[in-house]
Amino acid sequence: MKQYLIKRWVRVLLPIVLVGFIQTRNIAQIEITKTPTINTEFISADIDEATKMELIKVIQKKINIYASVADFVKMNGGGISPDKSIAFGELFTSGAEVINDLVKKPEMIHNADYSDNVFEYLSSTGVKFDLDNIILDQLGINASGNYFAAIEMDKIMFTSLDDQNNGRYNSKGKRVNMKMQFEIPAYDFGLAKITRISGEINEVRLKYSVLSAWLRGGYGLVNNKVGVNTGFEEATINQFNYGFGVLYRFSLNNKRKLFIAGGFGIDYHTVNASYNFNGSGDEIGHLLGVSEPVDQSFINNNEKQNVVITSKFIPNSSDEGKEQINGFRASVPIGISYKLVNNINTNMYLDLLLVPAFTFGFNTGSRELNLEGIKRPIEDTSYFPSEEELLNNEVELAAYQTETQLTQTVNKASSNFSYGIMLSPVYQYDLNTNFGLEFGADVFLGLSSLFQEDQIGNSEAFGARTDEQITILQDYYTSTVPWYINLKAGVYYEFGKGR
Repeated sequence: MKQYLIKRWVRVLLPIVLVGFIQTRNIAQIEITKTPTINTEFISADIDEATKMELIKVIQKKINIYASVADFVKMNGGGISPDKSIAFGELFTSGAEVINDLVKKPEMIHNADYSDNVFEYLSSTGVKFDLDNIILDQLGINASGNYFAAIEMDKIMFTSLDDQNNGRYNSKGKRVNMKMQFEIPAYDFGLAKITRISGEINEVRLKYSVLSAWLRGGYGLVNNKVGVNTGFEEATINQFNYGFGVLYRFSLNNKRKLFIAGGFGIDYHTVNASYNFNGSGDEIGHLLGVSEPVDQSFINNNEKQNVVITSKFIPNSSDEGKEQINGFRASVPIGISYKLVNNINTNMYLDLLLVPAFTFGFNTGSRELNLEGIKRPIEDTSYFPSEEELLNNEVELAAYQTETQLTQTVNKASSNFSYGIMLSPVYQYDLNTNFGLEFGADVFLGLSSLFQEDQIGNSEAFGARTDEQITILQDYYTSTVPWYINLKAGVYYEFGKGR
């Protein structure tokens, strides 16, 4: 703070003490920028033409000096120039205020404070700007007998300060409709000074958008409803997924708060189901994968079959039937996004998306069924119950009771369209002006079934279609609606970031 005050008083007081010497020395060392010629076509002043032209010539020179020193940069590009800072102060009357065009919400400040801001916050870059459309708005004589003039111009600012006073560069710039007022002593036009610079900022807002890409993975459950008369109970189903996605957010307004969003993604899903079959166990069974009833004729024609199952899963939870199926899910999310936080190096978004999706490729997996059934002797079938005895349950089958596990290695589920809604908080961290890292989470709630509803609907026919290896979830459940939470990490790129 002490150094800051010293620098400020040096810049304010030194020109007062050494006015003539400093001004001559500094301007001589500064390369003067030539600005567009002042347009005087529509101005008529009660001043003779020769005086008017001389005044305009002086004003043009002062504007050229302003354009040359208000960037505050050394000629060799090596940081801020003290000479330019002093020359900048010499352009103004002692109490002159200027518009602070460096910030988003401009206000009038002392010209020395403007210079201080550049030294404190833009010491490595200075201020980059252009002047255009310079027009003489007023020219006359005031009550003191001195001349006054008002010049309107456009100042295109490429450099600015954000809310934390960090420097920003915008290649398109923001336009300041600036009004520069002069007082010119009648006895010496060369002593003309700027008394005030006011203006209004009309920022050139670029079409702003953000493209994000990430890898993601998550866990969730599948709410389900079993078909009527299938004999199955409600299943316990979880699912794991991992994949990638992209999302493009396009700003809907100049405030860059509300966005329309759209994208796509592909994920690999592993669905694990555990369920019980609630059949009575005393009916004629079906061999898994065969639609024929298990009678003597069937047994005689299938000598090598040694396990006959009833339509019953063992209800003990430790012996549940299990099924796993793997496949892909392609999604095309579309919705809106709102920017919650917009800081210098960080952003936060909240995405609300409708997610249409297409499941496909669910043709690998496994099935383990813990079965309760009847085992017949392979070598000697003479004691195995007859068809009549089987049909009428006239025999005691306890001697033939057995438990076994049937494992199948391939399942299929038909491709299916589904949809849901997703809420995603996202955090972004800038690595440079436009590029950075992104971290977030997806909370997805399904609104339709992951698999088709293609129920057999008859408990006695359990297994009748398993020769096709159709997943039990598709055959016997009327609803398989997923919900899950993903964590994701990736990168993003901002287009038209100028702020």
